[in-house]
Amino acid sequence: MKYRLTVVVIFMTLLCSSVATADTRLEENAQNLVSQYLAALIQGDTELLLDSIGGDLLERRRVLLQNPDYSTYLTEVYMGASVSVTGSRQLTANSVAVDAVIEKAADEQLGLIFLVEVVKDKGKKLLIVAEQDAKKQ
Repeated sequence: MKYRLTVVVIFMTLLCSSVATADTRLEENAQNLVSQYLAALIQGDTELLLDSIGGDLLERRRVLLQNPDYSTYLTEVYMGASVSVTGSRQLTANSVAVDAVIEKAADEQLGLIFLVEVVKDKGKKLLIVAEQDAKKQ
């Protein structure tokens, strides 16, 4: 009886730690995706931007991101900008909200919230599916 209890306790400990690890990994991957997306924004890398987004966000931005002049526009608008991911929180088993800040000048900051989801129809790829100004939350 004592042996079974020990086995159950060990199993539950391993199960809980693996779930926590998976949750942490999803958040880390979501933060990395947003960091890469923001770097691509500053560099005007429209291919990477297109590859990083999905859902309605992709449908709204596809034509703009396929415009050959948009890359130059982005590099001009975000020249000298810095970006940082400031936090994240897991919303569901497949979605994470990621907070980020873009600083364009010493007195100009834009706080953003990105919704990152595991998109099953894309082979379980992690994509940014929504973006919102943090002030409109």
